[in-house]
Amino acid sequence: MLAVSPPLTRTQLMTAVLEAPPQMPSRPRSVAASALAETPRQRASSESSQALLGLLRLSKIAAADLADSSIELTLDGVISKSVLRSLLGGLHHRDVATVRHSRRVALVAVGLAHHLGWDGRQLRILEVASLLHDIGKIGIPDNVLYKPGKLSPDEIELMALHYGVGSDVLQACRVDPLVLEII
Repeated sequence: MLAVSPPLTRTQLMTAVLEAPPQMPSRPRSVAASALAETPRQRASSESSQALLGLLRLSKIAAADLADSSIELTLDGVISKSVLRSLLGGLHHRDVATVRHSRRVALVAVGLAHHLGWDGRQLRILEVASLLHDIGKIGIPDNVLYKPGKLSPDEIELMALHYGVGSDVLQACRVDPLVLEII
């Protein structure tokens, strides 16, 4: 009979991904490329790339984890659960990709903060801020929000307004002021 190990908690999963050894590239390098990688600058760049790859792995695992609707946030008075659900539901109806992005940002941010020793209320504030950092996109016109390609200077200015819209919405919802500072 196949033994099944118990599922990892979100914290255990994030810690495991962050502490995973870097993966080597699948393609062999040329002699010249290997020689260049020996320089301190290249080594630092390679280490940064490996850290970024670790974050990418974490975000992919986190996205799969978020697909499980049984995940429940502990909000420690930062925001009402029903308000958070309503805000994310409204954003989901407006732009599914932004909600997915916000959830990945939240998991990566909370995972890194936990790794740095944050806990309790600090993590909840960061989690809520990460989930809602783009909530103001509900006020951006479709022709700008969904425009393929590069935005014009006027469209960039319009897109930048999403911060103010989001801030107004979150203040009206009585979100902890620290969330607004992070956003």
